[in-house]
Amino acid sequence: MEVNDKTYTALIMEADVISDNGTLYTPEAVKKAVERMKQEIEKGQMYGELDHPYQNDFRIGFVSLERLAVQWVDVWMEGNKVYGKFRILPTPYGNLVKSLLENGINFGFSLRGSGNTKVGYRQQKRVEIVDDFFITAVDVVAVPSFQSARVLQESRFGTKQSLQILETVEKTLYRYL
Repeated sequence: MEVNDKTYTALIMEADVISDNGTLYTPEAVKKAVERMKQEIEKGQMYGELDHPYQNDFRIGFVSLERLAVQWVDVWMEGNKVYGKFRILPTPYGNLVKSLLENGINFGFSLRGSGNTKVGYRQQKRVEIVDDFFITAVDVVAVPSFQSARVLQESRFGTKQSLQILETVEKTLYRYL
């Protein structure tokens, strides 16, 4: 079987930003979670499914081999932003993700895991503040809780410099739209 060496870079999440589901991840918690995620990546065991399991599904804390769509091959932080590099798996769900991407569907990514939360207030909003967590998977979803958690680029040998250029272009476009 031929291994797909094409990778895609995505913004996965941002620390110290309130997500659309009312969750705020502290920078310290995100740094720890990224280090744990790196360990799973080194073992070749950080995946994502197409969509999250349903809320009452016992698999919330586990990844289904049947539903695998992507494999995460790198993760890093720049400031409070978490970026990851993934490849699309040659599975039925991976083929769906590939088709979505090829047809310009702007899907996103969402974390799945567990951790410790406490209620707090930021920007006059009640939020769940996450001070420690473990990422089980980073799933492909239609509506991510961090709206910026999307595919940024495709490459076989991507660079962080090209990411910075893309972010600058994106910020400039948002200013004028």
